[in-house]
Amino acid sequence: MSKSARAELATLASYHLVAAKTQLLTRSEFGGRGSNTEPQQILRQMTKSEGGLRQLCQVVLDGRAGRDPQELPDGAMPKNKRFLRAERLTAGRLRELAQISDEQSVTHESPEDLFAAAIADFRKHLEELHAAAIVVNEVVDNEGVALVDAKGYDDPEMKRTFTEVSEFVSEWRAARRRATRMRADLDNSGDEE
Repeated sequence: MSKSARAELATLASYHLVAAKTQLLTRSEFGGRGSNTEPQQILRQMTKSEGGLRQLCQVVLDGRAGRDPQELPDGAMPKNKRFLRAERLTAGRLRELAQISDEQSVTHESPEDLFAAAIADFRKHLEELHAAAIVVNEVVDNEGVALVDAKGYDDPEMKRTFTEVSEFVSEWRAARRRATRMRADLDNSGDEE
């Protein structure tokens, strides 16, 4: 979930937690001091974990349906209905859930960020593999002859792995070329108007 989507969900939930008939969060006249946590801090903490985000979503669904907010059962996905044996969400429990969310925060990286990290990791391993191949090539016997030239090397499983990786890279390159052509076509179609 993007940062803006998390902020929007927190804003929607804040209405049902602060302004609705079941007011679970109240703003202190003294601000956030000591053990007092302000509503915006609690909501920010809730957006740091998947469980917290799901709970905020459930608050919004319950609020829109006119129900008192219920605590989302462990591992459950938000639903626009009353859960069997669900506890009513209390201000104290909401603060506990916020604390748990803060301690179990997860990264909310976009798919593009995850893709870039995976490509960087792949490149790093490829460079390490290349360096290791150079080391194999440089091992020589007492006469200075590369042992790989004298003894050779044959590993069918490694050959299959190299072939599979090469096919992946070829597919990625082809996809990149298609994406570049599509972008160019879209850019050119705007010029004709």
